[in-house]
Amino acid sequence: MEEGPQGSTVDLSRPRTPLRASVKLVSGIAIVRAEDGSVAVVPEDELCSLAERLNLVLEAYKC
Repeated sequence: MEEGPQGSTVDLSRPRTPLRASVKLVSGIAIVRAEDGSVAVVPEDELCSLAERLNLVLEAYKC
């Protein structure tokens, strides 16, 4: 990945402020509800990479 004066593309797209989110697991699918009202539905095995990418602090789930 190419880096410019501001850092890498990944650094620029990652939110700087952590966002708290609750997780509900249903048959290997994680339903993530963030405090800003956003909702995501992802496979459980992708949950930790999503949390890292979007700077989420997951409640009641340990990566």
